[in-house]
Amino acid sequence: MALEAILFLLLLLPAPPYPPPQNSVSISKADLNERFLLQVSYEQMKGHDDFMTSRSRIVDFRRVGNELQMVEEAQDWAIPSHLLASIPIRGETPQALVVDFNAGF
Repeated sequence: MALEAILFLLLLLPAPPYPPPQNSVSISKADLNERFLLQVSYEQMKGHDDFMTSRSRIVDFRRVGNELQMVEEAQDWAIPSHLLASIPIRGETPQALVVDFNAGF
């Protein structure tokens, strides 16, 4: 009887009005070491002088142990590549890596 009452109460509990946030993203292993365009947009607000701007970067993703590194490609051969983020790998399939972008940024 007590178990039935608990199950009944669990059924009456309201479900969240929205799905839980996604913490993981999959990236294909075939796309590692390929070039991607990273578009960063931001807005600065200072009274009436509001403006929006953006910046583009060429990046690639490299696996280093249990991390996926996002590296900005150098614009000049004399300047080394720049590490932008180290993203933890949370899982792996034969075709993809499951990463947590929130923890990497």
